[in-house]
Amino acid sequence: MTDEQSNRTSVSAESFNQSPWPNLQLIKLTKPGNKSMSISKLSFLNIVLYIFLMSIGPVTASAAIPTEEHDALVELYNATDGGNWDNHTGWLGTAGTECNWYGVTCTDDHVTEIDLSNNHLAGVLPESIGNLTGLKKFTPYGNQLSGAIPQALGTITTLEYIDLCPNSLSGSIPANIFLLPNVWMLILGENQLDGTLPATVNMPALVELYLHSNNLTGTLPSGFGQSAGLQVFWVYDNGFTGSLPTDLCAVSSLVNLAVSHNSLSGSIPSALFDNEHLQYLYMNSNMFSGSLPDTVHLPELLGIYLNINELTGEIPAGFGSSDKMVDFFLWNNQFTGTIPDELYDVQTLEVIALGDNQLTGTLSSALGNLVNLIEFKVYSNQMTGPLPDEITNLTHLQSLDIALNQFSGSLPDNLGNMTSLVEILARDNAFTGSLPTSIGNLSALQTLLLYNNNFSGPLPASIGNLSQLKKLKLQDNLLSGALPTEIGNLSALQTLYLYNNDFSGPLPASMGNLAQLSNAWLENNQFSGTIPVEFANLDNLYRLWLYNNELSGSLPEELGGMDRIGSLKLGQNNLTGTIPSWGTGDFPGLRTLELDRNQLEGEIPSSLSELPLLTTLDLTDNLLTGQIPASFGNCANLSYLKLGLNSLTGNIPVELLNITYFCSLDVHGNQMSGAIPAAFQGQAVTYWYRAGASTNYWCDFRWNSFTAATPEVDAFLKDVQVGGDWESTQTGISPAGDLNADGQVNLADAMLALRVMTQQNLSDIAAKYQYSGVDADGFSEEAQVGLAEAVMVMESMK
Repeated sequence: MTDEQSNRTSVSAESFNQSPWPNLQLIKLTKPGNKSMSISKLSFLNIVLYIFLMSIGPVTASAAIPTEEHDALVELYNATDGGNWDNHTGWLGTAGTECNWYGVTCTDDHVTEIDLSNNHLAGVLPESIGNLTGLKKFTPYGNQLSGAIPQALGTITTLEYIDLCPNSLSGSIPANIFLLPNVWMLILGENQLDGTLPATVNMPALVELYLHSNNLTGTLPSGFGQSAGLQVFWVYDNGFTGSLPTDLCAVSSLVNLAVSHNSLSGSIPSALFDNEHLQYLYMNSNMFSGSLPDTVHLPELLGIYLNINELTGEIPAGFGSSDKMVDFFLWNNQFTGTIPDELYDVQTLEVIALGDNQLTGTLSSALGNLVNLIEFKVYSNQMTGPLPDEITNLTHLQSLDIALNQFSGSLPDNLGNMTSLVEILARDNAFTGSLPTSIGNLSALQTLLLYNNNFSGPLPASIGNLSQLKKLKLQDNLLSGALPTEIGNLSALQTLYLYNNDFSGPLPASMGNLAQLSNAWLENNQFSGTIPVEFANLDNLYRLWLYNNELSGSLPEELGGMDRIGSLKLGQNNLTGTIPSWGTGDFPGLRTLELDRNQLEGEIPSSLSELPLLTTLDLTDNLLTGQIPASFGNCANLSYLKLGLNSLTGNIPVELLNITYFCSLDVHGNQMSGAIPAAFQGQAVTYWYRAGASTNYWCDFRWNSFTAATPEVDAFLKDVQVGGDWESTQTGISPAGDLNADGQVNLADAMLALRVMTQQNLSDIAAKYQYSGVDADGFSEEAQVGLAEAVMVMESMK
């Protein structure tokens, strides 16, 4: 039992052992067989009385506390739902038993302690608590108390220890509490208290103050600096404003100062950085500004947290003298200059967090001396140079975050020595060279982000050893070669981003083993071969983006069994054959299907209308024929239908108007004809314009042979058409050639005319005529050209 627990006993041992019958003397008898037996001088009445008392058991003494204290205890019980306390032993007993009530301690016939912590008190504290004039310790912490703190609590001048944390108390803190002369411990944190602190504070005995996690506002008064023995000052997570009081920072006994998550501003008083006892300094998430003092003397410092402020200037070298420091958090400020060399001498450091500043310079090889380092974060600065080889001495390092700098050179060959690494964040730098084979030794690695660098060469087969890897992001590099089959061993992988590289060769069938994969972005590479049918095994895959590669062959019908796929983008490849008749039971979660700019042929399967969540369907620039299936009118969620640059015929199905939020239709560059029904002027205005609040709203009817059923439809189509003109392009595939102001045929329109006549992809036409500036959807509305003019222009460009 601790001293504190011992002090909570309801009756002291001294008072309990005192007999209420002082004249009674105990009988002393010899054991049987002894020669003599003596009896003390007791009257017969005394002997009878003693035998009676022994027969009824021990006697408990009772303190006679004043009536007003008894009544205050009863009111406290009734006001806080005492009948439902976890422990209410003895409460509401007869007068004289109060000191035996659970949690009550008496001294000299007065209540001196009430400890009802974690006892399920609910309700409000009564003002009558002020009648407990001898109370020293009041600790109803960890309950469900609500309402205001009684003003009368601040009138009990004997109080030494108050703990009301955590509860649901509200209102302002009574000002007289901050004038209590004997309180050394005041804990009011984790409530819902609001208002400001009083301007006058006089608590000479105060050692520890906890006001954290409330809704307090206003400025911090200067009077706390008069508490010469103050060690702990916690006011974090409030709404305090203004500057940090100078006298508070000058208290030499301070051990733990926590003012984080407020709106404090101004410079930090220099006295705070000259303290023999300070161990923890929490000042993060404020608006402190200015520079730190050149001289720092904090020999006992264990952790400093100045992150998320507006501090400027250089990091003082004096922090290197804090040779016990473990945590060094200065991230998200405006510090400049280099990391001071002296900091590398603090071998107790476990966390260095300097990210999101304006630091420059290189990393010193002395970084390797910090053998206890667990986190090293200098992201989002302006640091340059290579990673020193000595960094691989940090075998306890778990997080290496050097992203968003200008680091260069290659990664150390022996990077694999850092076997505790859980994450490497080195994105957005200027690294070059190949990825080291030793990376496969990082068995604990879960996150590897190296994107937006200049890494080259192949992805090492050893990557397959990283069985804990969840995120692999290597996009926007110069990586090349085929993906190793071992990539299929990454059983924990959830995110795979390899886009915008020069990868080539087939996609490994082993990727079908990546059971946890949810996002695979492999676009803008040179992958070739067919789409592995094994991809259908990826039950957790939500996004599969393979557009702009060199994939060929037909679409695997088995892909329709991917239950969670929401976005499937396979455009800009060389896929051939027909579109599988995906329908009922297929792709239950698919929202986006993009098959544009391939060589798919045949009719559009009407079964696609059965995909329940389909929002976007893009079949632009293929070799599709036939009509738009009227069943698309059943696609309740369809918003974007892109069918341009095919050989579709027939009219636009009026059934499309059944779709509530249908807002964009592209059929340009087909062979469609007929009068667009009058219904488009009615329902289409209602539906398309309602969806038209989106900036993605557009329609394109050009390069067909449509007519308008009524003048109203004509006006409506001019309003929704890209560029505003639809009618002038409805001239079939051989329109009259108009010249622009320079006497030249518009190049994009010329290419479109060739596309319509030859059924070639625009990318193939551009390659043939050595033109790379064409945008497949960016055709001019001013000029229409015939085939002859188009050929003339193209031939002139050879």
